Amino acid sequence: MKVITSISHISLASLLMLSAISAHANSDAFAELYQRIEIMGKEINQLRGENQILRHDLTQLKESQKRAFLALDERMNAESKNRSEDAPLRTTPETVKPIPPQRQPVQPVKRPISTQPTIVTHRPVTGVKAEYNQAYEALKQNRQAGVTAFKRFLAKYPNSPLAENAHYWIGEAWYSQRNYRQAIDSFIVVLNKYKKGRKAPDAAVKLGYSFYALKDWNMARRTFNDVLRYFPNSHAAQLAKARLDKMRSEGH
Repeated sequence: MKVITSISHISLASLLMLSAISAHANSDAFAELYQRIEIMGKEINQLRGENQILRHDLTQLKESQKRAFLALDERMNAESKNRSEDAPLRTTPETVKPIPPQRQPVQPVKRPISTQPTIVTHRPVTGVKAEYNQAYEALKQNRQAGVTAFKRFLAKYPNSPLAENAHYWIGEAWYSQRNYRQAIDSFIVVLNKYKKGRKAPDAAVKLGYSFYALKDWNMARRTFNDVLRYFPNSHAAQLAKARLDKMRSEGH
């Protein structure tokens, strides 16, 4: 009977000790779990804050691009109006120019035929043109590499006659990578700085394509209508008209 009592006491003490150890272990586990949940909560709050900042930045970017486009549109409207107002009216009929008297044909002077072959030398393309060609080749191989190369070209030759093309091809590179926001910025630069240049019609219609890709139907429609208004005889105008017809069929 004493042995049984002793064993019972030992078992009870062991159970109490195990319960204490288990409670302590559970307490540590709960404390660690709570600490992890608290850390995760802070990280989630931080991510929410960063997400709000990104949304704000994106909204600001959209507004900035719209303001830039509207300012460009207003300036082109004003210039078009000024040109129509300043154009002089013809009040006198055109005069017919008299036909000049026919001249006697001049006998060609016979020159001795040379038996020596003509040597044509081709000078290697160097300088600005060479660096532009290198950037264009880089663009054909890799769009991002082409953007970098053309930006380097513009930093070195900002006033080059090829600068217009460089800005345009940067926009094309961004567009092909579906980075439409960057493409919009590049095409607006072309239209702001080179609105009478060779790339202006193409930049204008690609600007409309970029707005279309972003589903900004109002800005896309306005851009395509501007292409028809300011570049009516260009291939870009045909593309703009086709896209406007597509938008109407889509219900935009």
